[in-house]
Amino acid sequence: AHTIFPWGKYMMPIVRGFGGVTGDVTVRAVDPVSVADVWVLNTPKITDAKATVTLSNTSGAPKSGKLTLIVHEYKDPSAVVWKKTVSATIPSGTKDIPFDIRAPKAKVWGLFQPNLYIARAEFVSSDGSSSDAMGKRFGFRWFTVGTKDGDERLYLNGKRVFLMATVNRGYWATTGMNCSPEMARRDVEAAISMGYNALAYHNAIGQPNLVRAADEYG
Repeated sequence: AHTIFPWGKYMMPIVRGFGGVTGDVTVRAVDPVSVADVWVLNTPKITDAKATVTLSNTSGAPKSGKLTLIVHEYKDPSAVVWKKTVSATIPSGTKDIPFDIRAPKAKVWGLFQPNLYIARAEFVSSDGSSSDAMGKRFGFRWFTVGTKDGDERLYLNGKRVFLMATVNRGYWATTGMNCSPEMARRDVEAAISMGYNALAYHNAIGQPNLVRAADEYG
């Protein structure tokens, strides 16, 4: 829907938002102890990262077991670059367990170099009553602002980078705020074909499908 507001002598079209569920929905059946979340934080040392695994325990009593975090190439589970197993006791509720990932042989994600990895957490309880796994995709990369000769510059993985971005308004003609994976791929491919290396999301947070597609193209 569009509404026209008079701003001075100009007429400004405003794209209104849409209600409802516009992102991914996942429903999982899990054991009493399960992996509730996995997330990865990049660091300035590009092939190092900090991961956190959140375990959930709904059994009503503390549960112990083994938690393994595996980092492997996206689409190739056999290409493991880092792995660690720890003992864990989870009280009733949730518990965050941190990991320091050091993967010097990992390939770095850069512009048009979409090297992606999966951080997969696997938990097995000591009594055999619970087991669960979850993976999250990420890339080894570091984006920052540096200063040289008084001039602030953008750096990706320690090298100066120039972002050439086009705006994506987050609206698709047939579906409103939600884009299919194919729509997302077409958007990214169109931007690349015009010489851009970035997308600027307008008015709202970028749709998950579009973020994933951009990540996969670099």
